Formats: sequence, C-alpha cells, structure tokens
Amino acid sequence: MTLEELQESANRDLKIDDTDLGTESINIPILHNKYLQHYNKFSLLLKKSEYEQKVLNYMDSDEELQRADQKEVYLKQVVNYLEQLLRSINTRNFIIKNAIDWAKFTSGAI
Repeated sequence: MTLEELQESANRDLKIDDTDLGTESINIPILHNKYLQHYNKFSLLLKKSEYEQKVLNYMDSDEELQRADQKEVYLKQVVNYLEQLLRSINTRNFIIKNAIDWAKFTSGAI
C-alpha cells in the first residue's frame, strides 16, 4: 500500500456520519486497529531500510545508497502520517461526544 492509497483510505474511513453517531463510536477500535496494523508494517519496513542503508554505507555503492535514502525518506513520511492518523482516530471519541452534546443542546434536550 502506498502513501496515496493510505490517504485515500483514511479520507473514506474518517468521515463521521452525524446521523449514526453510535455506530461511529463503536467503529473507533476497528479503525484504530486497521491503521495500527499499517503503522506496524511500515515501522518495520523503515527499520529494515535503515539497516540496509547502514550496510550500503560500508559497501560505498552510490546508486544503491541513493535509492536506499529515498526509500527511507518515503517510509519515514508514511510512518509519520500513520502516527498522526492514529492520534486523530484516538480523538474521535471526544468529537462524537461533542456532536451528541450539540445535538441535545440544539434539540432542547439540555
């Protein structure tokens, strides 16, 4: 999965249906797990890439080293994006609670 595919998936997954906040709240752990799995996969790929780059530094292979550098930069960006995404998913409880409170307030229930 590429960064662009992750972003498209997150755009779909992070939309909150304000007509069904209960289901949205229940889905938070599922979303968190989905993106935590991606985070774990890309974190491990990043560690592997960092190791490969160290090996290439000893071999002094410029072309391969450049590719390894590009791969490492890309993987760092993906991992950073996933960290931010997981933080966003963790705040969904508060967003949904505020939406419920607002709906109660505007309907006169509070």
